[in-house]
Amino acid sequence: MLCDIKVKRFRANRVRRGAILPLVIFVAVLIVMVGGSILALSVHSQTFSTRAAQQVRARAAADAGVTHALLCMNNKLAGGPWSDASLPQLTNQSLPNTNATFSYSVSGSQAAGYTVTSTGTFAPFSKTINATVRLKGLFDTAILVGNKLELGNNTVVDAYNSADSHDTHCDVQIGTLSTTPGSIDLGTTAVINADVFVGVDSDPASVISGSGAINGFAYPLDEPIGFENIVAPVLPNKGVLNITDDTELGPADSGQYDSITIDNNETLTIEDGDVVLHVTGDIVMGNKSDLVIESGATLTLYVDGDIDAGNSDGIGNENTLPSAFKLFSTGSPVQHWELKNKTDMFGVIYAPDACVEVWNSGDICGSVAADTFIMKNNGTFLYDEALRTVTVTDPGAEFTIRYWSE
Repeated sequence: MLCDIKVKRFRANRVRRGAILPLVIFVAVLIVMVGGSILALSVHSQTFSTRAAQQVRARAAADAGVTHALLCMNNKLAGGPWSDASLPQLTNQSLPNTNATFSYSVSGSQAAGYTVTSTGTFAPFSKTINATVRLKGLFDTAILVGNKLELGNNTVVDAYNSADSHDTHCDVQIGTLSTTPGSIDLGTTAVINADVFVGVDSDPASVISGSGAINGFAYPLDEPIGFENIVAPVLPNKGVLNITDDTELGPADSGQYDSITIDNNETLTIEDGDVVLHVTGDIVMGNKSDLVIESGATLTLYVDGDIDAGNSDGIGNENTLPSAFKLFSTGSPVQHWELKNKTDMFGVIYAPDACVEVWNSGDICGSVAADTFIMKNNGTFLYDEALRTVTVTDPGAEFTIRYWSE
């Protein structure tokens, strides 16, 4: 009896052990399958991550090619004279500190524009970028100041395009490189139909003060804008120019002058072609005096000193084109220029070292770059978008990317 019981228990244990064994095998197989899946997923993720990193490096190499091409184009432009022959190109240039390489070529012409095609390569991957390049001049911005910008009560900032009267969607920017609170002061009821920028990483709400309306975006710059160093051309020395009676100047009178003084009620007229004057001292305009640029003439004026305008003075540009009157500062900081105009003034001012103060009885049409720019009450500033069209011979011209595609 006892023996039968032991036999039955032994058989039962064998049955239980036999039932557990398949379960153990199943669990083991499941663990192996899950582990294999996880391993495969890990390998796949690592492979995907490696491939993505390789593609990023290839793209970075292509970007580096565009940057290198732009640098070579600007070096070629600075070395002058510019020629469309032998445009920059490079093949299999190594990117420093990496195994990536880039190749690029530049195609196009002054008339049609230029395109940079750059290909970056890393491991098995290649990325190609096409960048359209344009010439950028000194007057790409309506108003640019290094420090203070003041626009008085009832001032209006807007734009037009003298080269295309049908262009009603002009792109306008004004702003300061400063990050100091209150660097831009907009007078009561001033209307700014433009985007307004402030210094890098600063707060527009702090830098811009006043109650004027901004009908555009206010934003901080991503990177600083550099001012160009303008150097006056070498011209024959003409001594002192005192205008005591109505006087006309033509291209033969281009030269370097120690100073220019226009007496009360007198007029200095620029006629017959392109006139270039470099004034190493001051320009003083007496009461009710005028500077007139006749239709068909242009005046480029380099000034080392100050400009002092009397009451009821005027600067008249009969061409009604801002590009016909260019005013550059070439002196040491800080120059002070006080300008007045009886009627609309057409011209461009590039004075990074000057405080420019405009007393306005009419519109100002053109562009201004200065250390400080002050425009009095009730004035209208109109940026001419045609100023963005420049040539390789314009002062300060440089190549920049207009847009790109991958």
